[in-house]
Amino acid sequence: MRPSSVLDLGMRPQAILSGAVPARPRSWERQGLAWVDGRPVNVCHQCGASAYRPVLARDAQGAMRPNGRYRCVSCKLEFAHIHEFRGVLLAT
Repeated sequence: MRPSSVLDLGMRPQAILSGAVPARPRSWERQGLAWVDGRPVNVCHQCGASAYRPVLARDAQGAMRPNGRYRCVSCKLEFAHIHEFRGVLLAT
């Protein structure tokens, strides 16, 4: 492997010399998300996506407006509170 290709891949020289190939980071590791108790914060507990959007529904006047619920952009999990998206139980 050429030294320039090592730099292009972002690999450490020690990993090249030892023959070890670094594992591909998971999506939340690539995005640099924060971690709490070994889990990334603010990601969908079902698919790992880090984005959601409001659910639109037709109101009584016939206009499409947010209905107070949200949906994961990847797996389409629908929820009303962010803790449902994260899969975290709130302390009562």
